Amino acid sequence: MSRGKPKQLEPIDFEGATQKVGSLSYAVANGTRLDRLRALRTVLAAQIDNPNTLARDLASVSRRFQDVDEKIEELEQLEQQYGAEIEGEHHHEEDAPFDPSTL
Repeated sequence: MSRGKPKQLEPIDFEGATQKVGSLSYAVANGTRLDRLRALRTVLAAQIDNPNTLARDLASVSRRFQDVDEKIEELEQLEQQYGAEIEGEHHHEEDAPFDPSTL
């Protein structure tokens, strides 16, 4: 049996996980949805570029990268349109005042 690329990722020590600014851990703890998506896109890009990423995983990671990148574009467009950072997708307008005579 030949010893090639690893077949699975190494376990992660969540207690000792670093929370550097720009990391996914930091974005989850402190950031907005857009921050989290941007950090996730960076992680996915690193996995695509990593020569140890298995060929069988490359298609799914690439597809996920495209999905995340598309969602970031949508949120950035909303951010530009409304002039503020958008935390979620659900926007609502104020209700019109209730007029009992319309019943």
